[in-house]
Amino acid sequence: MFDKLEDILFRYDEVLKELSEPEVLNDASRYQKLMKEQSDLVPDCPLPGIAQGQIWSRLWKNTANIKRQKRGLKIVWRCSKRKLTRK
Repeated sequence: MFDKLEDILFRYDEVLKELSEPEVLNDASRYQKLMKEQSDLVPDCPLPGIAQGQIWSRLWKNTANIKRQKRGLKIVWRCSKRKLTRK
């Protein structure tokens, strides 16, 4: 699940970078294609007080936080497992 989300976030960043390139701005069909892809990558669910571009950055931060917490839980689990087997 996280890998797919990371792929989408990575592609979203790539599209934004491409959209800011002068060559793309001068090529109307390429620009239109990238704008379509960008809109397809952004979730349609509007969140109050959050701009669409901010959705991905918040998802990215939340994904990173979840991964850190998951690693922390694994460490806690291993430590508690060792304590239980020592008794």
